[in-house]
Amino acid sequence: MKKLDLLYDHYKETIKLSCDTQKKRGNLFVFFCIFELFNFSMLLFPNEIAASISQYIYSKYSIGFSFNITIIQSAIWIAITYIMIRYYQTNIYIERQYGYISRLEDKVAKIIKEPCFKRESENYLNNYPAVLDVIHVFYTWVIPILIIAINVIKSIMEWVNLVNIFGVLFDTLCCVFCVILTIMYLIMIHPRVHS
Repeated sequence: MKKLDLLYDHYKETIKLSCDTQKKRGNLFVFFCIFELFNFSMLLFPNEIAASISQYIYSKYSIGFSFNITIIQSAIWIAITYIMIRYYQTNIYIERQYGYISRLEDKVAKIIKEPCFKRESENYLNNYPAVLDVIHVFYTWVIPILIIAINVIKSIMEWVNLVNIFGVLFDTLCCVFCVILTIMYLIMIHPRVHS
């Protein structure tokens, strides 16, 4: 097999994997937003949500069960923590692939002596629209800062409305982990530029 064929096949597989991972990231982001919204709703309407979940289970399965708010809050924190981990892992993977894809395109472009092959690297950055810069700021600054703010406020409110000390301690640990993870994520995607 020729070097060009091998590189091009690898390039195609890498692009497909990147596209699949970007779809996964989109789905994770939607689930993450839903659970964050649910977490914020628990801050405003905890009793109503617990009653709604109990009523839903009764209407669906004819089982009478009264949910403890602490259990629901902890379950939401577990889901948020898990989805956040998966979202950040997926996003970091995608970010790390850009340099690799650029190097692959460069190698193939040199072999075929065709600079226009650099679709995902140089050509992507040519005439980069300002609207994409705004979207980038939204995803890489606004969303992470909102995540930190919502989760910290939610955690503080759980302490103010203390129902179960062990549940609130567990939720606080989840919150602290999410905040640390988000700060580390921000540092990773916004590296300091040394002059």
